Amino acid sequence: TLHTRAELGLLIGEHKALQGSELDEDEVESVQSALQLSEKTASDIMQPIKNVFWLSYSTVLDTVTVQKIIEKGYTRIPIFDTELKNCYGVLLMKDMVGRDFAQAPIAIKDFRLHGARAVGAKTALDTMFHSLPRMQSHLFPVKKAGKIAGIITLEDLLEEIIGHEIADETDHTFDRQ
Repeated sequence: TLHTRAELGLLIGEHKALQGSELDEDEVESVQSALQLSEKTASDIMQPIKNVFWLSYSTVLDTVTVQKIIEKGYTRIPIFDTELKNCYGVLLMKDMVGRDFAQAPIAIKDFRLHGARAVGAKTALDTMFHSLPRMQSHLFPVKKAGKIAGIITLEDLLEEIIGHEIADETDHTFDRQ
């Protein structure tokens, strides 16, 4: 018997309530979330561009810009043109360690950037998930009507698969007293 996604989700969901099920609650939620991936698109989970910290390709990395990046706390910074039509890549904080930007500012266009492949706003999340090995990036610009409308991070995609938010260093500040 073939079942719809909804029917499969209900069947899997029965394992939450049944004693003696081999599946624990996290496994049930992950399977149910995975079944919904083809029904969600990139635009459903993207961070809108107005909420994204990004730099333009013409930006110069000097002490002021580097301090702004440090204050934001992100490890990956997308690099776009000012019209938001092109993504030139991603600037990684780890590539900036040990450089003296006060003595030797450097234009982003002369800095080593890592690739970032754009996806369409209507791209299904299951398609993105299966394309991850080819994409070789942790950050994906989302294009809509020829412009970058937002970004999706690998974390965003994983959260959809497991059905839970992932708390990381940018989500919480811990008091170390």
